[in-house]
Amino acid sequence: MWRDNHQHDQGTEKLKDGSNYEGNYENGLKSGHGTYRWADQSEYVGSWDNDMIDGHGTYTWVDGRKYTGEWRKNLMHGKGE
Repeated sequence: MWRDNHQHDQGTEKLKDGSNYEGNYENGLKSGHGTYRWADQSEYVGSWDNDMIDGHGTYTWVDGRKYTGEWRKNLMHGKGE
């Protein structure tokens, strides 16, 4: 969906480097819940705010390790496992 020439609401974005995002947008920025998969197949599933990982979510590395917990401005923040 688009509003005022910006992605808005639910959408999918495929990038040239092989990464992709599927989730919510607000005024062209990732916001709300979404899944981002990097080209190396690492993945983040969770909350976004203002195009940054922010809130509760799970990051999974290629080797299978996971961090589930809080994030703030793209960084692990607070308690997690």
